[in-house]
Amino acid sequence: MILLFILYWIIVQIGIAWWSSKWNISFLIHFDWLIASSPFELHHKHLYEKYLSIHKWKSRIPDAGGLFIKGTKKKSLVSTKKR
Repeated sequence: MILLFILYWIIVQIGIAWWSSKWNISFLIHFDWLIASSPFELHHKHLYEKYLSIHKWKSRIPDAGGLFIKGTKKKSLVSTKKR
């Protein structure tokens, strides 16, 4: 039964990734209120970096951006970090 749940969630995640790769920017603009960073996230961004150490493990997360025709790989994204 556990293997069935694992398989189910793998299929759901891949399905959502495929479906969202079909969206264009004009569609996403309507949901800016939902996907935009909150004021807390913008003001306390250093807490995420300090306590979650995201910069250390972010590169280990699998990147499936190249699996789909209109997919975007993480390496092609531009950083918003001010240097």
